[in-house]
Amino acid sequence: MKKKYLSVRMMAVDAVLVAMYVVLNSVAIRSLGYKFTLDAFPIIVGGVLFGPVHGSLIGFIGSLIYQLFFSGYGITPTTALWMLPVVVRGLIIGLYSKSKDYNPKTFGLIIATIICGVLTTALNTLALYTDSIIFKYYSYELVFGMLIPKFIISIILAVLFALITPHLVKKIRKNIKLKIS
Repeated sequence: MKKKYLSVRMMAVDAVLVAMYVVLNSVAIRSLGYKFTLDAFPIIVGGVLFGPVHGSLIGFIGSLIYQLFFSGYGITPTTALWMLPVVVRGLIIGLYSKSKDYNPKTFGLIIATIICGVLTTALNTLALYTDSIIFKYYSYELVFGMLIPKFIISIILAVLFALITPHLVKKIRKNIKLKIS
């Protein structure tokens, strides 16, 4: 019975993190055809708390809800490409956290989130480029012109997320009595 109770708590936390992802993805800074968000934060927290499956699911479900109801695009031939970066982020952070028995140290988490930030930026650029080829939405200059600033911003955000996440995860575990075994 205890395991089932823990499972319900985990699903509730996952649902809150999915909702946070959707909201943070909707509240974005848009500049020069690019969108900068804090939507990675709930995925990172979910991956650290519960591991790769939960981290990936938070990203997948959150990005699917956003894509269907809030993006204005719905389902397109490139939807899976747009969802892939957040799933990969949840997977990598979750695998790292699991390898550290769900208690990652800040320095390691910084490295893992930087890797995820750079990889996510690269995958998002691939999706943007694919959209530009298929739909002629964007020019080559727009797709690749801001790539260096995007990488820099992703690294800065990754470090900030990694510094905040351990403290938040500790509070979540304490307040809802989550114990991962």
